[in-house]
Amino acid sequence: MSATLAPPPDLPAPVVSPVSGPAVTTATASPAGTRRLPLATQPRTALLAIACCGVFLALASGRLWHTDLWDHLNYGKLILQQQAVPLTEPLLPLAAGTRMVNIPWLAQVSMKLTERHIGLAGLQLLAGGCGAFAVFLTAREAARRTRSAFAGLLAITVFILVNQHELQVIRPQLAGLVGYCITLAWTLGTQKHSLKHWIGFTLLFALWANLHGSFAMGLALLAIAAVGRALDVLLHSRSAALMLADPQFHRNILLLQLCSVAVLLNPNGLLIYPEIFAVSGHPNTASMFEWQPLTLRMPHGQIAATVLAITVLCVRFSPRRLRITEILAFGGTALLAAWSARMLNWWAPVAAIVVATHLAAILRPVLCRFNARPTARPSLLYTVGCLAVAACSVALTPLGAQLRTGTPPAAASLLSKETPLALAAFLRSQQDLPRGTAWVPAEWAGFLMNQTQGSLKSMVNLHVHLIPEEVWRDYLRVAAGSADWVNLLDEYGVNLVVVDKRAHSLLLKRIRESADWKSLYDDRQSVLLLRRQPL
Repeated sequence: MSATLAPPPDLPAPVVSPVSGPAVTTATASPAGTRRLPLATQPRTALLAIACCGVFLALASGRLWHTDLWDHLNYGKLILQQQAVPLTEPLLPLAAGTRMVNIPWLAQVSMKLTERHIGLAGLQLLAGGCGAFAVFLTAREAARRTRSAFAGLLAITVFILVNQHELQVIRPQLAGLVGYCITLAWTLGTQKHSLKHWIGFTLLFALWANLHGSFAMGLALLAIAAVGRALDVLLHSRSAALMLADPQFHRNILLLQLCSVAVLLNPNGLLIYPEIFAVSGHPNTASMFEWQPLTLRMPHGQIAATVLAITVLCVRFSPRRLRITEILAFGGTALLAAWSARMLNWWAPVAAIVVATHLAAILRPVLCRFNARPTARPSLLYTVGCLAVAACSVALTPLGAQLRTGTPPAAASLLSKETPLALAAFLRSQQDLPRGTAWVPAEWAGFLMNQTQGSLKSMVNLHVHLIPEEVWRDYLRVAAGSADWVNLLDEYGVNLVVVDKRAHSLLLKRIRESADWKSLYDDRQSVLLLRRQPL
């Protein structure tokens, strides 16, 4: 009895007959004489690539967010200056001595070098490229599984709808998303184990572990591939012996072990594993909006719930067999997203592939009417067309405008409207600001520290897992304008306070009512206040 359950690489997944129940494999014949030429591209791949060029243009033209992007640039600058990865928190005086396992150090250095040599437009291009490539990988896998460009376009739509917020925020997580989508395409695909796959995944995870902590999600996908394969064999053979003897199951386990060792090629060694759980489980993250549980009160929660409902309906009426690997990947990442809204980043590509695959299976009779002609052969012409559209997309980005004119775009046109540009310019012009720790909104801390070349020492930043719990708790009390704000600022020796008018209106009201503070700067979004008698 054979334990091989997966269809050959060139065949679609088995289809379950609604009458008899057993899996019936159907094949779609390839055009006679089709031979893959070097650099030749299939029509559906070209179509998806062109669609993803539109995604790239949108992402690479989006404004740079004012939040943790600047914290990563600050750490990248420090690493380049010291030529070493810091072992303790180096930027926040109140977190001095706190052990720092800086996993994304390579991404931070890359971002800083890009900003230094190309400018802010280069960061936009880098983020747009990562986001668009992740979307393309997802769409290509959906199209490969169904042999339908419609499924690929549908996957792009679902991916963007569910994950639009995370794609717009430039952070090392975007590099991790690319590695995740590569691993996901293999997990939900044919799970080949050629030499290039062994070498490629080893190198991928070794690099990934120095770019972002999401390598753990990649390892989880490899574990799902192994468990899913084992359960598929067990369910169809009813034999534990065949399951344990399955060669593909053994190879999946070996690949998981190899990649688990490869991630140790980082400056932190074994410390990288406990750090993953330390960040996600740190008490300070509970106060961060994006780390809170996903609810229907959130716009992206409503979108996710809609996609989930559509997925259930598609799976219910789909003639395509649902593999155990799909169930584990979809269900596992859905539970993570319910636990924390930020985990939508990892559920979105899975949901996109599953929805596109099964909806295309339901609509196959309709789609076949529009695909009566034989499938077109791969052609170099499609490749040239894709490259031409990609070049046009780059030319239309802010970096393209910078290359054409030789002048970088104005910062105001590249940064988000919430970025305190005017306040930063005022701070740079001041030579006699009080020394010591300043109370600055965590969302602005990285940007203002970056713009003042580190002369402004903030109480906190958005790397909240590095901040002592008591310090973060006191920061939040001041931000909320609690009655003991005066005592807290006195306790920390704060002589300078920056207030976001929109977010900290009560704090601003109470400081202005105090005779101990004076306003030094005031604009439509921020106020800078100094203590009249510095501590």
